[in-house]
Amino acid sequence: MRRIAALAAAFSLFHAACDGDTAATKTPDTVTPAEDVATPGGDVEAPGCAVECFFNVECADNERCAETEGQAYGCCEVGARGTSDTAASCASGAECASGVCIEVTTDSSVCSVPCTGDGTCPAALPKCNTFFGACIPAE
Repeated sequence: MRRIAALAAAFSLFHAACDGDTAATKTPDTVTPAEDVATPGGDVEAPGCAVECFFNVECADNERCAETEGQAYGCCEVGARGTSDTAASCASGAECASGVCIEVTTDSSVCSVPCTGDGTCPAALPKCNTFFGACIPAE
């Protein structure tokens, strides 16, 4: 869940910057320092991580995208995937079939799926956050 919270915070800051709002607040719980964030094929790798991932589909069929402490991206590791469907309530990505649990309010999180545009998202999460490639609820 930590990686989604960091991604959501980054999106909020990105969205605020696009709206011209420069008063965005950063807190240690919502923003991950750049030096701690692994990017796909990027400069910072998760320790011991052979394949970085964000969704289960990025891993081999017998693997899941496991959250990595302190990293925005997870690591593919052998293990069972979650079974919760898109938009189902979740506490962590390990519960979701996709491997991604997004925070929609401070008290509510749901399983998301990858997307490339609004037309690629299910009705339950109709908007595509193309910055992160994940479906999100309508505003």
